[in-house]
Amino acid sequence: MLKKLIVVAAVALGAREALACEMVCTKTVLNGSEIVGPSMVEYDVALSCPAFSDRVTWLDDTLVGPLIDPEITDWRLMPWLDSTSALHFPYTVPLDYDTCKTAPGAALQPDGSVILTNTVTGSTLYHKNEDGSPYVFSCSAQVVCRPPTSGGGATRTIGYYKTHAGAVAQCLAGSPINLGFTTVSTVAQANAVLWANPGSFKGVDKARATLARQTLAATCNARLFGTSDGGDIAAAVSALAGQSCTAMSVSNSAMDAFNNSGDEVAFPAGAGPWDNTGKPSPVPAFPASGLACQ
Repeated sequence: MLKKLIVVAAVALGAREALACEMVCTKTVLNGSEIVGPSMVEYDVALSCPAFSDRVTWLDDTLVGPLIDPEITDWRLMPWLDSTSALHFPYTVPLDYDTCKTAPGAALQPDGSVILTNTVTGSTLYHKNEDGSPYVFSCSAQVVCRPPTSGGGATRTIGYYKTHAGAVAQCLAGSPINLGFTTVSTVAQANAVLWANPGSFKGVDKARATLARQTLAATCNARLFGTSDGGDIAAAVSALAGQSCTAMSVSNSAMDAFNNSGDEVAFPAGAGPWDNTGKPSPVPAFPASGLACQ
C-alpha cells in the first residue's frame, strides 16, 4: 500500500488582496523516470502565477492523495502564491513493477513495461471560470517501470506441450488460459493453437498463430513450474487482443526466449513427468479471424 505523504506548503499570511491567477502547474520526477526493481521515487509539484496572486484551496495527487492538508478550511491558512514566488510540494513514494501495474494511470506496454502517469489536480480560491464555477488546474508526470528479469526455473518449449497432452491437461485444470483473442479451456482447443501452422495464414491470423503458441506454452510453464515470466505473458495477451502485428512480433521474441530459458532445467518436485502422446488426430482448426494488421 502506498504510504501517503501529506505536505503542507508554507503560507504567507498577510493582508494583501488577491487578484487571482491562472495557475502554472508543473510535476517533475526528480530522480529519474525509469524504474528497474524497487525504488524510492521523488516527485515535485511546482505551482506558480505569471501575474497576480491567489490561494490554493486543495491539491490532490492520484498516487498519494492530498498534498495540502484537507483539514484546512480557513482561507487565511491556505497556501498563498503570487507572481514573485513559487510553491513546491515534494514527496517520495516507493514503487516497484507490481505496484506500478495496479496504480491509477498505469498503462501496460507490449514489451511488458508499464508507463505510469500520475496527475495532480487542484483549485484556487479567487480565480474562477467564466461561469463562476471553481477553476481547476492539473499537471502530470510519467515513470516507466520495467518488469523483473524473467526465467530462473524450469520451462518447456512449444514442442514439448504439442506432444504431452497430460501436461496441458494439468495446466488447464486450474482455470482456462486467456489468449486475448480466444480462451483455451480444453486440450483440444490447446492443440488447435499449439499445432497451428502460421505460414498458412495471413495478416493478424499469422501473427496470432505465431505468438499464441508461445504464450500458451509460457502460461503452462508459469503454472506448472512456478517460473517467473517477468510480466511478458500479460504483455503478450494484450498484444494478441489487438491487431498490431508489430506488437505481436515483439512479444513473440520475449515469449520464445522465456520458453527456452529453462528447457534443460529439471522439473521441480511434484511436477510431471508426463507421457509423450504424440500428434493428435485430427488436429482441430485454429480460430482464424481474417483481420488485417494495423
